Amino acid sequence: MLKFLCILTFFLVTVKAIPYGFFSTKTSYELVSAPKIEVPEGLTPRQIFMLGRHGTRGPTINFNLNAIPKILKYQNKFTERATLEPEDMEAIKNWETVIDTTGDKSITQKGHDEIKYLAIRIREAFPNLFERKYNSEYYEVLTVPDPRCDLSGQTLLQNLFNDDTITSIPVCGPKDSLLMIEELKRGNEKMKTYYLNQMKEFREGEHMNGVVQRVADRMGIDFKDINYEIVNVMYEVATFELAIDDSKVSPWYKLFGPDDLEIFEYALEIFRYYFHGYGDPFNAKLACPMAIRLEESFKNKINGEGPDGHFYFGHSTNVLSFYIMLGLAAGDDALTASNYHGMADLKWRTSLFSPWAANVMVVLYEDTDDVDYKVAFYFNEHITSIPLGNDRSCTVCLWSDIQKKLQAFISENNCVNFLAEYKSKTA
Repeated sequence: MLKFLCILTFFLVTVKAIPYGFFSTKTSYELVSAPKIEVPEGLTPRQIFMLGRHGTRGPTINFNLNAIPKILKYQNKFTERATLEPEDMEAIKNWETVIDTTGDKSITQKGHDEIKYLAIRIREAFPNLFERKYNSEYYEVLTVPDPRCDLSGQTLLQNLFNDDTITSIPVCGPKDSLLMIEELKRGNEKMKTYYLNQMKEFREGEHMNGVVQRVADRMGIDFKDINYEIVNVMYEVATFELAIDDSKVSPWYKLFGPDDLEIFEYALEIFRYYFHGYGDPFNAKLACPMAIRLEESFKNKINGEGPDGHFYFGHSTNVLSFYIMLGLAAGDDALTASNYHGMADLKWRTSLFSPWAANVMVVLYEDTDDVDYKVAFYFNEHITSIPLGNDRSCTVCLWSDIQKKLQAFISENNCVNFLAEYKSKTA
C-alpha cells in the first residue's frame, strides 16, 4: 500500500508541475488520497467509523506577524551572481502573499473544498448509510474545540446529508480522552530532550547547511548573509502558499531543489517520529480510547444496536494514532540527526499519512453469504492491508480477526486501567 501511495504521489506531483510535494503535515491532500473509494463487491455497508483531520489552514498569527516580515528584505537581495531563473527572481521581487495574514490557523477555501468533495465521495461510495436525515440517534458526531475542526466537521456533514442547515456539531470538553489525546501524554523530559537535541543537531548539521548554501547561491549572496531561520521562513511560506492555492507555484518554492525539500521533510519527520510515532513507545497508549470505542461500536452494531455512522474531527495526532494501533508503517531505524539517507525508503512518513484533511475510515460490512461480518480500513480513501501477525494480513478482513487484534492491543497496552487512571486524575 505504501509503495502504491508513493507511485501515486509522484504521478500527481508531476501533474502539478512541481518536482517535490512532500511537506509532512502540510502536504496537499489530493497528492496522497485515492481518486475513488473502493467498495468490495457483494458486501453491504452497515456502519462507518471515521476520524478526520481538519482541511487546509493558514499559519498562526505569530507566524504572520513576526516570521513573514523577516523575508521581505530578501525580495531584492539578488545579485549578478544569482543562478535562479530571471523570471523566478522577478516573481520574488514582486511577491505578495496569498496567505491571509489576519488569520490564526484559520481554515481556507481550499480546506473547505477538500472536506466538501471528500464528503461527496463518501456519500457516493456508501449511499445506504446516509438515507436517514442527520440526527444524533443515527449518527454520532464529535469535534475537538478548535474552529478549523468544527468547521471541517460541519462541512463534511452538510455534504454527506445535502443539508445546509447543519450549522453546529457537538464539541468535546478539554479533558475528553477520546479526542484530546495529547492530554493523555505523560511528561518524559529525557525523551523530549533527546529528540529536541536531534532536531537541533540536524538543523545545524551538514545537510541543512548545504540547503542554506544552495539557497544563497541561487540568490547570488554569501552564506554569511543568510541563515537557517530565514531559509526556514521561506520554506514555510512556500508550503503554506502551495497548500492554499495550488493553481500556481509560490515563487519562494523556486529557491529549493528536490534534495533541499527532502532534507526539510526529514527535519520535520524527526519531530513527528518521536512526538506522534514509534520513536516513543508510550504513543501507543494514545490510541487506547479509539481502540476501545471502535471495538465496542462494531460489536454493538452487529448486535443490532448503535448508529449508522461515527464521525470524529481532530488533528494529525488523532489520525496518526490509528497507524500505531494497527501496527502500520513500523520497522524503521530510529530517526536521528546522523542517519539521514533520504526519505524514499522510510516506512513512517507523515507526508503520506497525515496531510491536510487526512482521514481514517473503518467500514463494517455485512456478507449475506458468510456468518462473519467484514471490515475494511481506508486511509486517505485507500483501502489498506492490515497486519494480523504471524505473517498474516487482510484487506477485506473478517470481523473476528479485527476484534482479536483490537482486544490484543487494548490488553497489551493496559488501556482500561490507563484511561481509568487518567479519568481519576482529571475528575
